[in-house]
Amino acid sequence: GTYQSMASCPSSGWLSLSTTGLTGQTLSGAAAPRQLRACFRDAALNLSAIDTDSIILDTLPPADPAVDINNGETITENLNLTVTVVSAGAAYVRFAEDPAALAAAAWQTGSDSYAVRLSSADGIKSVYAQTADTAWNTSGNGLDTIVLTYAPFGVTGFWANQIDNSH
Repeated sequence: GTYQSMASCPSSGWLSLSTTGLTGQTLSGAAAPRQLRACFRDAALNLSAIDTDSIILDTLPPADPAVDINNGETITENLNLTVTVVSAGAAYVRFAEDPAALAAAAWQTGSDSYAVRLSSADGIKSVYAQTADTAWNTSGNGLDTIVLTYAPFGVTGFWANQIDNSH
């Protein structure tokens, strides 16, 4: 069977071939289409024909996301938000209320609109978003804020202020 391969035949050296494919090959330079060439040889040193394939080196991140909470609302009594994200070139997005927490947030795919749940404390809430493209180049952070006036047990608005818990 095949046990060695050579990238850019015949000008580069032979590499050991693993069951997972070639390793140790690095593309560098500007983002652009590239053509890769490889050939293979077996233990008897029989050489294969040169095989070629094309790949696009993608080093450019998607645009920093524009984030919009609840279609521009500035105040809400609901922990559940609809967050719209626009980021040219993005395939994935993740959210957090703190930019330091973004790195641990799960990536999501899908549409431009996402369901995000806030923590339960009242006050000004920030929703940070970061996007990534299919090559996992990441954007900077986008941000929108909203004021949360959350009252538990479904009591909201005027009636929440009328409850007397002193008895």
